[in-house]
Amino acid sequence: MMEITKVNSPLSAEVGVNKRAQQPVPTNEQPAKSNAGAAQSTSEDWQLLVEAKPQLAEIADVDSDKVAALRQALTDGSFRIDLDEIASAMLRQHG
Repeated sequence: MMEITKVNSPLSAEVGVNKRAQQPVPTNEQPAKSNAGAAQSTSEDWQLLVEAKPQLAEIADVDSDKVAALRQALTDGSFRIDLDEIASAMLRQHG
């Protein structure tokens, strides 16, 4: 049976989204600076994203091993859906 795992990360990223489909939207507007604390926090958040970007680019969009295991389970008839397990995992992850 496949296991659902939660990724703990300070980044709010769309894990299952195709990275090539994500394109930044250009803008000519400059963000308003409200205070030094907010600017410092934004700067630290931005630095975290800049540092994480190369690592995230190395992660495959699709887990080929899991896809192969699912295909095999579907082919040989061993794929089973445990709705109680799915519900429990959703509650653990999303509260």
